[in-house]
Amino acid sequence: QNRNSTSFDINYIEDVYMTQFYPNSCQFFVVTDKNATDPYVVCVIEKPNKGSSTQHRALKITKKGHEELKLTIPNTLGTVWVDRVIHSLKHNEQIEVYHVPHSQFSTDLLELEKKHPQKRTTMKLGVIYCSTGQVNPIDMFQNKTELNSSFWNFVDCLGTKIELNNWNGYRGDMTNKEGSTYYCSWKKNIEIIYHVAPMLESEGHRRLIGNDVGVIFYLEDGQFDLSHINKLGSFPQIYAVVQPKPNSQYSVAFFWNSNIKYFGPPLPDVPLDGPIMKDLILTKLYNGHVMTTFCPPLNRLFYIPRGDTLKEIIVRYPPVSTKEQKVKERLERKQLLESYMKGPWFKVQAYLSSPTSDRDNEENKENTFNNRTGSCLRECLVSVSSEVMLVVDYKTLYTCYTWELSVLKQWKMPNTKNLIVIFRRHESLVMKCSEFDVKQIVTLLSEYTTSIQSNKGRVHSHIALT
Repeated sequence: QNRNSTSFDINYIEDVYMTQFYPNSCQFFVVTDKNATDPYVVCVIEKPNKGSSTQHRALKITKKGHEELKLTIPNTLGTVWVDRVIHSLKHNEQIEVYHVPHSQFSTDLLELEKKHPQKRTTMKLGVIYCSTGQVNPIDMFQNKTELNSSFWNFVDCLGTKIELNNWNGYRGDMTNKEGSTYYCSWKKNIEIIYHVAPMLESEGHRRLIGNDVGVIFYLEDGQFDLSHINKLGSFPQIYAVVQPKPNSQYSVAFFWNSNIKYFGPPLPDVPLDGPIMKDLILTKLYNGHVMTTFCPPLNRLFYIPRGDTLKEIIVRYPPVSTKEQKVKERLERKQLLESYMKGPWFKVQAYLSSPTSDRDNEENKENTFNNRTGSCLRECLVSVSSEVMLVVDYKTLYTCYTWELSVLKQWKMPNTKNLIVIFRRHESLVMKCSEFDVKQIVTLLSEYTTSIQSNKGRVHSHIALT
């Protein structure tokens, strides 16, 4: 941070799930680590990142909030995309993962983020006037009249005075009984209410300032004494001390409870003009508010209710039984194939023959080819846009995958010497045959060459693009 900067950076946590994941096509996975007590959810965007075919954006959703991940999902042949994600998430044997296919799950997570958001859009701050020589906050609360006019100039710099009886905006727990206070609409439309001690009665001091995370002390003169700060109560965690200087400038200092980790920005070492002073104070106190969400003791006020809600959601979506999962996968695969039939298509016709010795006659060569092809076709998988589609000849299809017959019968082969596979324009085609080297076949198909002999002499392929 530039020490002479007139603008300071706030740690503003966006609603990433709501704005970037929920609107996209995603899949959801529940992850349980045996070494941890709480399960969590991983949301994965189905479309790969731009410029990559294997890297996907993912969001880890836990009781502590959310964390963005870059998940590498390898293009492993012969496996469905969901299974590859599960494999990528299972870093060790202590982790269990299952897929949640229900569409309502994404909406439930949206409600979780709305109910327990990390995004902070409001802030309430106590403002206390400290006369020369005062060290006890209880004494400072007695400052009602004969205040230095510079104090009210300072408060006017922080915000605008409002009357609560006709105020419809953010109130910061204040009621009409308090009469009036100061308000500010700040960066990112963050709303701030100030609980100004000289404007409040003793009940307001206890109920409002006693429950403010951030408190500003306006120090009239001298040094600030920290020895009695605990008399404000256990809830305040972060404090700013402001002292007026000549030429309408201010010196600013901050301190916070030892349980709170460091947060920026760093402080300029020179007196500041009013607008810069305001921006520094609000930025530092806002970032401190965010930090208290993740540090004891206030983190429990976020972790516990959010964790309970997340557990309630996960319980409603237990793992699907193996039988139910198989039925679901078959239905999804059928729907996928039906969607692919809409085209546009390239049709690739491949003739594969097996090598035989010179002494083999044509009849033996034909039998060898049919036997090998029959076993290979049962293993044949075509990957289309990270989805897996089974493509087999008509005979194998009829005996092994009759439920797909209505989808693929229009592409049936007259015999096993010819294999026609269908794939969409601008997408990749990958074949896997158990008898052949996969990389060689991929190379053959991708080059669209009319006649190629593999370097091992095992596969001869004739490919025609029509």
